[in-house]
Amino acid sequence: MTAMNESNGVTSVQWRINPYTGEPTWTYGNWGGKGWSAGEFTPPGQEPKWEVIGLTDLDKIFKVHDKAYQDLEDAWNDSSKSARDRVDYWESIITGDNQMRQSIRDLELNNGWGNTEPGGSVPDFNMANAAVQADRAFALKAILDMVELDNAIRRVNNPSGIELGGTNPITLLPWPSQPNDDLIGDLKDWFKQAEAA
Repeated sequence: MTAMNESNGVTSVQWRINPYTGEPTWTYGNWGGKGWSAGEFTPPGQEPKWEVIGLTDLDKIFKVHDKAYQDLEDAWNDSSKSARDRVDYWESIITGDNQMRQSIRDLELNNGWGNTEPGGSVPDFNMANAAVQADRAFALKAILDMVELDNAIRRVNNPSGIELGGTNPITLLPWPSQPNDDLIGDLKDWFKQAEAA
Protein backbone atom coordinates (compact mmCIF):
# COMPACT_ATOMS: atom_id res chain seq x y z
CA MET A 1 0.00 0.00 0.00
CA THR A 2 1.34 3.46 -0.92
CA ALA A 3 1.63 6.02 1.87
CA MET A 4 -0.56 9.11 1.36
CA ASN A 5 2.43 11.40 1.13
CA GLU A 6 4.11 9.30 -1.57
CA SER A 7 1.19 8.71 -3.96
CA ASN A 8 1.74 6.61 -7.08
CA GLY A 9 4.07 8.84 -9.10
CA VAL A 10 6.75 7.29 -11.28
CA THR A 11 10.11 9.01 -11.67
CA SER A 12 10.27 8.53 -15.40
CA VAL A 13 8.27 10.14 -18.18
CA GLN A 14 5.01 8.27 -18.72
CA TRP A 15 2.54 9.09 -21.50
CA ARG A 16 -1.07 8.96 -20.33
CA ILE A 17 -4.53 10.08 -21.41
CA ASN A 18 -6.11 12.66 -19.11
CA PRO A 19 -9.55 11.16 -18.38
CA TYR A 20 -11.10 14.61 -17.88
CA THR A 21 -9.91 16.21 -21.13
CA GLY A 22 -9.14 13.17 -23.31
CA GLU A 23 -5.76 14.73 -24.16
CA PRO A 24 -2.51 12.75 -24.19
CA THR A 25 0.11 14.19 -21.88
CA TRP A 26 3.39 13.20 -20.28
CA THR A 27 3.64 12.77 -16.53
CA TYR A 28 6.58 12.59 -14.16
CA GLY A 29 6.59 11.81 -10.46
CA ASN A 30 3.67 13.17 -8.48
CA TRP A 31 3.55 16.67 -9.93
CA GLY A 32 4.93 16.82 -13.50
CA GLY A 33 2.56 17.04 -16.45
CA LYS A 34 -0.51 18.94 -17.59
CA GLY A 35 -3.37 18.19 -15.20
CA TRP A 36 -1.21 15.73 -13.19
CA SER A 37 -1.06 16.65 -9.49
CA ALA A 38 -0.42 14.52 -6.42
CA GLY A 39 0.18 11.43 -8.56
CA GLU A 40 -3.15 11.55 -10.39
CA PHE A 41 -5.17 13.57 -12.84
CA THR A 42 -7.04 16.03 -10.68
CA PRO A 43 -10.69 16.56 -11.60
CA PRO A 44 -11.47 20.10 -12.79
CA GLY A 45 -12.42 22.38 -9.90
CA GLN A 46 -10.86 20.11 -7.28
CA GLU A 47 -7.68 20.96 -5.39
CA PRO A 48 -4.86 18.43 -5.38
CA LYS A 49 -3.77 16.65 -2.24
CA TRP A 50 -1.03 19.10 -1.23
CA GLU A 51 0.34 16.73 1.44
CA VAL A 52 1.69 14.48 -1.34
CA ILE A 53 5.43 15.04 -1.69
CA GLY A 54 7.60 15.65 -4.73
CA LEU A 55 9.70 12.53 -5.35
CA THR A 56 12.79 14.26 -6.78
CA ASP A 57 14.19 17.80 -6.89
CA LEU A 58 12.51 18.26 -10.27
CA ASP A 59 9.18 16.91 -8.99
CA LYS A 60 9.39 19.37 -6.08
CA ILE A 61 9.77 22.21 -8.61
CA PHE A 62 6.67 20.95 -10.43
CA LYS A 63 4.76 20.92 -7.10
CA VAL A 64 5.75 24.53 -6.37
CA HIS A 65 4.56 25.47 -9.86
CA ASP A 66 1.23 23.64 -9.37
CA LYS A 67 0.70 25.42 -6.04
CA ALA A 68 1.45 28.80 -7.65
CA TYR A 69 -1.13 28.03 -10.35
CA GLN A 70 -3.70 27.02 -7.72
CA ASP A 71 -3.10 30.24 -5.78
CA LEU A 72 -3.43 32.22 -9.02
CA GLU A 73 -6.70 30.45 -9.91
CA ASP A 74 -8.04 31.20 -6.43
CA ALA A 75 -7.11 34.88 -6.83
CA TRP A 76 -8.73 34.97 -10.29
CA ASN A 77 -11.94 33.40 -8.95
CA ASP A 78 -12.04 36.03 -6.18
CA SER A 79 -11.40 38.92 -8.61
CA SER A 80 -13.93 41.11 -10.40
CA LYS A 81 -12.48 39.75 -13.69
CA SER A 82 -11.94 43.25 -15.00
CA ALA A 83 -9.69 43.95 -17.97
CA ARG A 84 -6.92 44.89 -15.49
CA ASP A 85 -7.45 41.60 -13.61
CA ARG A 86 -6.92 39.73 -16.92
CA VAL A 87 -3.61 41.53 -17.46
CA ASP A 88 -2.52 40.70 -13.91
CA TYR A 89 -3.57 37.07 -14.40
CA TRP A 90 -1.51 36.58 -17.57
CA GLU A 91 1.48 38.45 -16.16
CA SER A 92 1.38 36.12 -13.13
CA ILE A 93 1.08 33.00 -15.31
CA ILE A 94 4.11 34.09 -17.36
CA THR A 95 6.11 34.91 -14.20
CA GLY A 96 5.26 31.54 -12.61
CA ASP A 97 6.21 29.62 -15.75
CA ASN A 98 9.47 31.54 -16.12
CA GLN A 99 10.34 30.87 -12.47
CA MET A 100 9.73 27.15 -12.97
CA ARG A 101 11.84 27.05 -16.13
CA GLN A 102 14.67 28.90 -14.35
CA SER A 103 14.48 26.50 -11.38
CA ILE A 104 14.78 23.58 -13.80
CA ARG A 105 17.84 25.18 -15.43
CA ASP A 106 19.32 25.76 -11.97
CA LEU A 107 19.27 21.97 -11.41
CA GLU A 108 22.04 21.79 -14.06
CA LEU A 109 20.83 18.42 -15.30
CA ASN A 110 22.93 18.73 -18.47
CA ASN A 111 20.89 16.08 -20.30
CA GLY A 112 21.15 13.76 -17.30
CA TRP A 113 24.82 14.16 -16.55
CA GLY A 114 24.41 17.11 -14.21
CA ASN A 115 27.61 17.58 -12.23
CA THR A 116 28.40 13.86 -12.26
CA GLU A 117 32.04 13.20 -11.47
CA PRO A 118 33.85 10.58 -13.56
CA GLY A 119 33.25 7.24 -11.87
CA GLY A 120 30.34 8.70 -9.89
CA SER A 121 26.79 7.47 -9.75
CA VAL A 122 24.74 6.85 -12.87
CA PRO A 123 23.13 10.06 -14.13
CA ASP A 124 19.37 10.48 -13.82
CA PHE A 125 18.34 10.44 -17.47
CA ASN A 126 14.67 10.06 -16.51
CA MET A 127 14.75 13.36 -14.63
CA ALA A 128 16.58 15.00 -17.54
CA ASN A 129 13.96 13.70 -19.98
CA ALA A 130 11.15 15.14 -17.84
CA ALA A 131 13.00 18.47 -17.62
CA VAL A 132 13.33 18.57 -21.42
CA GLN A 133 9.62 17.72 -21.83
CA ALA A 134 8.63 20.49 -19.40
CA ASP A 135 10.92 23.05 -20.99
CA ARG A 136 9.62 22.19 -24.47
CA ALA A 137 5.98 22.39 -23.39
CA PHE A 138 6.43 25.66 -21.53
CA ALA A 139 8.47 27.23 -24.33
CA LEU A 140 5.48 26.65 -26.62
CA LYS A 141 3.07 27.77 -23.91
CA ALA A 142 5.05 31.00 -23.43
CA ILE A 143 4.16 32.05 -26.98
CA LEU A 144 0.45 31.53 -26.36
CA ASP A 145 0.66 33.24 -22.97
CA MET A 146 2.30 36.31 -24.49
CA VAL A 147 -0.51 36.53 -27.05
CA GLU A 148 -3.08 36.14 -24.25
CA LEU A 149 -1.33 38.94 -22.30
CA ASP A 150 -1.26 41.10 -25.41
CA ASN A 151 -4.96 40.41 -25.88
CA ALA A 152 -5.68 41.42 -22.27
CA ILE A 153 -3.69 44.64 -22.71
CA ARG A 154 -5.62 45.38 -25.90
CA ARG A 155 -8.85 45.11 -23.93
CA VAL A 156 -7.54 47.54 -21.29
CA ASN A 157 -6.51 49.98 -24.01
CA ASN A 158 -9.84 49.66 -25.85
CA PRO A 159 -12.47 49.05 -23.15
CA SER A 160 -15.33 50.06 -25.43
CA GLY A 161 -14.38 47.35 -27.94
CA ILE A 162 -14.91 49.69 -30.87
CA GLU A 163 -14.07 47.83 -34.07
CA LEU A 164 -11.33 49.44 -36.10
CA GLY A 165 -11.91 46.96 -38.89
CA GLY A 166 -9.53 44.54 -40.59
CA THR A 167 -5.99 43.60 -39.75
CA ASN A 168 -2.62 45.19 -40.17
CA PRO A 169 -1.61 44.23 -43.73
CA ILE A 170 2.07 43.89 -42.76
CA THR A 171 1.81 41.74 -39.61
CA LEU A 172 -1.58 40.18 -40.47
CA LEU A 173 -2.47 40.71 -36.79
CA PRO A 174 -5.39 42.78 -35.52
CA TRP A 175 -4.71 46.47 -35.07
CA PRO A 176 -3.17 47.29 -31.66
CA SER A 177 -6.44 48.06 -29.91
CA GLN A 178 -8.31 45.05 -31.32
CA PRO A 179 -8.55 41.68 -29.50
CA ASN A 180 -6.83 38.80 -31.28
CA ASP A 181 -9.15 35.95 -30.29
CA ASP A 182 -8.86 34.17 -33.66
CA LEU A 183 -5.05 34.03 -33.37
CA ILE A 184 -5.33 32.66 -29.83
CA GLY A 185 -7.71 29.93 -31.03
CA ASP A 186 -5.34 28.95 -33.84
CA LEU A 187 -2.34 28.88 -31.48
CA LYS A 188 -4.19 26.68 -28.99
CA ASP A 189 -5.02 24.21 -31.76
CA TRP A 190 -1.45 24.16 -33.09
CA PHE A 191 0.09 23.70 -29.63
CA LYS A 192 -2.34 20.92 -28.75
CA GLN A 193 -1.16 19.10 -31.88
CA ALA A 194 2.50 19.78 -31.00
CA GLU A 195 2.07 18.48 -27.44
CA ALA A 196 0.57 15.25 -28.76
CA ALA A 197 3.46 14.75 -31.23
